[in-house]
Amino acid sequence: MQPEDKVIMYLMGEMSEKENLLFETQMDNNIELKNLFTEYERLFHDIENDPVERPSLQMTHRFNQLLESERKSNVRSLASKWKQYTAIAASVIILISAGVLFGIQYNQNSILDLQSKELSAIKRQISSMLSDQSVPTRVNAMYVAQNQPNSDDGLLDMLIQAMKEDESSHVRLAAVQAISGYEKNVLAKEALIHQLENESDPFVKVAIIQSLSKMKETNAVHTFDNLIEDEQTPKFIKDEAHKAKLELTKI
Repeated sequence: MQPEDKVIMYLMGEMSEKENLLFETQMDNNIELKNLFTEYERLFHDIENDPVERPSLQMTHRFNQLLESERKSNVRSLASKWKQYTAIAASVIILISAGVLFGIQYNQNSILDLQSKELSAIKRQISSMLSDQSVPTRVNAMYVAQNQPNSDDGLLDMLIQAMKEDESSHVRLAAVQAISGYEKNVLAKEALIHQLENESDPFVKVAIIQSLSKMKETNAVHTFDNLIEDEQTPKFIKDEAHKAKLELTKI
């Protein structure tokens, strides 16, 4: 079980008294776990005390802060990977610049071929980063992917796989944000709906609901109804699903 899963279970009262005591002892001896608990405690506090229409904005801001913190941490260990990625991009720029300087006329097929090679190199780099054991590295992979053209099915497949299989909720959340950029892609929308039905982290669920609403995916309304009607669904998720349903049924 991941640390964030333990924190959520503790805050939602899903642990036994013995498990609560063990978790509290672990926090006393683990500053990183204590800091993670503090962040989630703030999120839970915001959810319970803000009006219904505000939690999604508040949570998004908090999670952006968490992701940014993850992204900036362990920078030195990531330096070699980013140097490699930067070198790939720089090589492409040098090739294009050289063509201009020496008056080489690239026809359209040559340019498209060069762009294809560039994207292939970036995809290999993202794939390598996603196989890293470091959570910040995998989160960074999602940021890199998010900045690429959202028309490549191979890249989308990697994002969907990360959203479905990565053990870190931070990585899954970043994957959801990247996938939401594929606004007109049916496969992306279907993957988000499927993940919403299976996702365990409540805050990732909220991010998926918001993404589907942003993408105007009316096929998600049925899944929203299931969440709203399920007695086990936390109130703040029901509120977000209801809000998204209202937005989509206006279309």
